[in-house]
Amino acid sequence: MCLLSYGSKLAKEVRLVVRISGDNVSLRGLRRALYNFLFARANNGKFILQLALNRHGRQPRAKKIEALLDRFGLEQDEGPTVGGPFAPYSVAKRLKTYADVVERLIDTQCAYRCFCCGDAWKETDPTLKEPVKLPLCSSKCALRPRSESKIMARDGMPHTVRLKIAAGTFQYRDILEGMLPRPVPAMDQVLLRPNSMPTSFFANIVDNHTLCASHYVASTSRDFLQLPLMKPEKQELAQEEQQELDEQQLLQMFDMMDDNLLSDITPLSDPFPKGS
Repeated sequence: MCLLSYGSKLAKEVRLVVRISGDNVSLRGLRRALYNFLFARANNGKFILQLALNRHGRQPRAKKIEALLDRFGLEQDEGPTVGGPFAPYSVAKRLKTYADVVERLIDTQCAYRCFCCGDAWKETDPTLKEPVKLPLCSSKCALRPRSESKIMARDGMPHTVRLKIAAGTFQYRDILEGMLPRPVPAMDQVLLRPNSMPTSFFANIVDNHTLCASHYVASTSRDFLQLPLMKPEKQELAQEEQQELDEQQLLQMFDMMDDNLLSDITPLSDPFPKGS
């Protein structure tokens, strides 16, 4: 088992980090921010905003996101503009942190450099909805000596960094539903892309630790709380069924509804019938 210790500070208060990766916030994103905010306030904790990167490596505008959250009363205790003890609150400005963690993972043989990507990553078209997918890694990269892969990286060979993952079924604890099984395939996940940008999976885990997050109300962290959007028939709303709304559309919804929008989206995560 690989243990990663980064820094000496531990969360001694409730701290929740909400990450937004686009100028246009989806209804799911707004609802997630609401749950983070409510949980933090209910426990006298901190509500923290972090700017993440979208799938094309671009970052949203801080002022636009902060204005939207403020419009709905979701006041940040720490963030890109208000600052805080763990600044910067932007993935794009924390690249050295991710690089340092990656080196430690490689040194402890928990991760390795993969050179199977070639120049495929350069073919990404920013106008496409989905970027070009990186090819799967051959077993040679995982077996290559670290000293050799380090020289290859210094020589400028394009590469990713992958986490060594053993296949199997793992158990995790959900706050509401207890222990749940999750199958994990034999596929070593990418941590760093060839342009040295972290994947959202990796950035979230590192930043949860370095920002001293105590909980992550979404899908992964020390404490899990699954919050899928639910249809009226109590089935989870698929990703492709969700419409991304820009700020103006959200505000129009806010003005048109009899009750405010936040009150209406709060029960959208409830998978249980009334009275249960």
